[in-house]
Parts: sequence; C-alpha cells; structure tokens
Amino acid sequence: MTPEDELPQAFATLTDHLRQEIGRQIEQFAADLEAAAAEDRRRSAADLAADAERRADQRVAAALAEEQARLAEAETRAREDGRQIGIEEGRFEGYEQGKADALAQARDEHLQAEQRAAEERRLTEAAAQAAAARPAGDTAADERLADAVRAIDRARSLSEILDTLASCAAREAERVAIVLAGGGRFGGWRFLGFDPAIDQPHTIEFDASDGAIIAEAARSGLPAFADAGTAAPPFTVVEPGCESAAIPLVLAGEVVGVLYAELRSERAEGRAEKALEILARHASRCLEVATAFRAARLVSARPDLASLAASQATDQRADEDAAAVRYARLLVSEIRLYHEPDIAAGRRDRDLTARLGGEISRARVLYEQRVPPEVRARGDHFHAELVRTLANGDEALVEGVRS
Repeated sequence: MTPEDELPQAFATLTDHLRQEIGRQIEQFAADLEAAAAEDRRRSAADLAADAERRADQRVAAALAEEQARLAEAETRAREDGRQIGIEEGRFEGYEQGKADALAQARDEHLQAEQRAAEERRLTEAAAQAAAARPAGDTAADERLADAVRAIDRARSLSEILDTLASCAAREAERVAIVLAGGGRFGGWRFLGFDPAIDQPHTIEFDASDGAIIAEAARSGLPAFADAGTAAPPFTVVEPGCESAAIPLVLAGEVVGVLYAELRSERAEGRAEKALEILARHASRCLEVATAFRAARLVSARPDLASLAASQATDQRADEDAAAVRYARLLVSEIRLYHEPDIAAGRRDRDLTARLGGEISRARVLYEQRVPPEVRARGDHFHAELVRTLANGDEALVEGVRS
C-alpha cells in the first residue's frame, strides 16, 4: 500500500479515537454534574432541617420563659400576702390561730398548684416538642392554641376564666358547653353553637344520671369521648358525622365542672381533641391559682369589724363593676376576632352598626343576662367597650346601639 493510500486510513483511525475520547469526557462530565446536583440537594435539605429545628427551639424557649414569668409573679404575690399576714398577727384575740390555720391551708393549696403547674409545664414542653416535629401546615393551629393559653392567663376572675375557656374552645369545635358540677347535678354556665333557644344557660340543669358522657368524665376525672351513636346530654343531639368529648375541670382533685364539645369526625381524629384537653387542663390550673390567691387575700385582710361593714358594700360594687367590664371586653373581643374585615370597612364607610348590628345585639343580650340590672344602672360598660374596641374611640359610629 502506498503512502497516499495509508494517509486516509490513518486519518480515519485518528478520527475514531477522537470521537471515543470526546464521548468518554462527555459522560464523565455528566456524571460529575449529577454528583454535584445530588450534593447540593443534600446540603439544602440539611439546611432546611437545621432551620426548622432552630425555630422550634425558639418557640419552646419563649413558652418556657412566659411560664416562668407567670410563676415568678405568683410567688411574689404569695410572699406579699404572707408579709401582710405577719403584720396583722396577734391584733385580735382568737384570730391568730384561725389565721395560722387558714394560711397553712392557703400555702398547701399554693404548693399543690405549683406542683400541678410543674406537671403542666412538662406537658407543655412535650406538646411543644411534638409540635416542632409536625408539618409546617400546623403552624396556624399552634398559634391559635398559644393565643388561647395566653387569653386564659390574662383572665383574673373565676367567671372570666370559664368564659374565656368556652370562647377559645369554640375555635376548635363545632359546639361547646361548660357545665358546673355540684350535689349530684349539673348546671349550665356557657353554651356556644347550640340551638338559639338556649338563651339562658343558667336555666339548664340535669341530674348526673342524665349526663351521659359528661357524667362519665366527672365520675372518672378523665377525658371521655363518644361517637354520634352514644347517648348525648339532655341539652343536645349529636349530629351524624360528629363525635363528642367531655373533659373534666379539676380543682385540688375534685371535679367542679366539665368542658363538653362536639367535633367533626375528621377533626376529632386530629389535634382538635388534644387542644381541648390542653385548654381545659390549663384553665383548671388557673382556677386553682385564682382560688388560692383569693383565700390568701381573705386570710391577710385585717378583721377591722368597725370598718368592715362600711367598706364591704363599696368593695362589692367595685368587684361587680370590674367583672362587668371584663365580661364586656370578652364579648366585644369575640366580635373583633371573627369580623375584623367588616370592622375595618365599617369604620371607613361609617356604617359599622349596619354591618355588625346582629352580632352586637347578640352580645348585648349575653351581657344583660350575666350582669345584674343594678350594675348596668351604674354604667354602660358594654357600650363603652364598643366605642373603645370596635369604633376606635369614635362614639358616633355606635351611637345607635345603646340599650
């Protein structure tokens, strides 16, 4: 073969080698790109997980700090009550021993409340840890539960704690009722979402034998759950597709009431029933603390018999007015919670009462049912709260809804 013939053959061989080398390099480059992409995805997932863990730690730390601050305030009040008791010690014959006994009882109750608060913190921490492991879609529900716990903490009287518990529980369930226990019977306190015919909850009374799931929870001291086919309390009929829950309110080991709720089956299988139990337990602890402080204040009060009769009426009126203000604030806050867009539009267009007249009238009826006429005669606290909260201080916006 001549050199002229060998040249094309050598060129063809070289071309094949170049093509093979280029193909090999392309395959190697593609493999390197895939490996780099996989590493980037791994690093992104790790960064997201670390960020989620950091946010969860922040939420738990905030909840613990808030609880520690509340307990520190309670301890400060208890120390001040004890100091006042010491000042008054020995002023009246025969009073010292009774005061010491009452103080010991108050301290025992306070110690029990602290122990239960510690258990509540443990449960709260466990709930926070479980919440951190849940998907991001549960964030709104967690915030709603945290807001409810804060609202119950802000309540200062026994009745306000119960009313706030009912309002917060109504955000988790279709229907909510709070009944109080005593003497083998149950009496209504607050009903939300039921037949409008139940306009005076205090008229609802029934025997423990008719309480069904409510009586079961009161008897055992533990939450009870039932489906729509189970016997219902006398004031309701559980609708198909719903389940009922009854959670006892326990003070110092004694059931004083029951939180009853009806939930859609799909909600009962999720977190709603757990949220209701957390709210009921927290409200029970707040009721215990409020009761213990009230007992401590009664013990520390100076038994000045000469001025007691004169000041008792004044103190009672002040307490009644303060309770009326708190209840009015609770009712109007519910309107603001569920109708914020209408409130903003009503302020802008100056037709607030036209937009919310029905809600305002319903809240007014509840206020007048709870607040005695003599207290309402001393001041229209409900209207003042409408002006402050809904009308943003502009009385002309709600002038037409006075009672």
